[in-house]
Amino acid sequence: MSFDVLRWLASRIGSCSHSLKATYPDSTVRRLLAGVMIVIAFSLAGCNSQPNQNTLGSGHNTSKNVEQLLKEADTLYQAKQYKAAKQIYLQVVDSEKFLPITYYRLGNIFYAEKNLKAAQKYYLESLKQKPQSIKTHYNIGNVYLRLAEFHLTFFKDNANAKQPTQGTRELLDSIKEFKENKPTK
Repeated sequence: MSFDVLRWLASRIGSCSHSLKATYPDSTVRRLLAGVMIVIAFSLAGCNSQPNQNTLGSGHNTSKNVEQLLKEADTLYQAKQYKAAKQIYLQVVDSEKFLPITYYRLGNIFYAEKNLKAAQKYYLESLKQKPQSIKTHYNIGNVYLRLAEFHLTFFKDNANAKQPTQGTRELLDSIKEFKENKPTK
């Protein structure tokens, strides 16, 4: 590619020489402009349209590095070392945005840590990328049940005599039936 750029620029310089003579009669200015064009050509020739296999810019992982990180995180995840796995999955998410399984597993980890809002966030991101995931729909349903249980219990415990609590109790009872549901791994 670099020689193609140089050839193209040389042809452009040649075709522009007549207009340069007319616009800039002084040969020093023409030489200066030709020198600038040559510097630009060499700069462009040094640029590669393909990213280097080892880096993708500042702080980004290559797909090979991402694969290694995912394997490491998956191993930790399977060993139920969620805290360590979470840190690696978060690194992967920072560099590769389209990995539904990573968001799904982060949702599971946050659910296990009882951080329901974070679990909700990661399950929803997983669903954006893979909307037909049955397991993710099931798990986000569990998150919503836990959130509803918290709020309904708060309401029941703090309701005054004028506020209806029978419906709240019925909802809480039906949620408690699902209490044993755990997210799918």
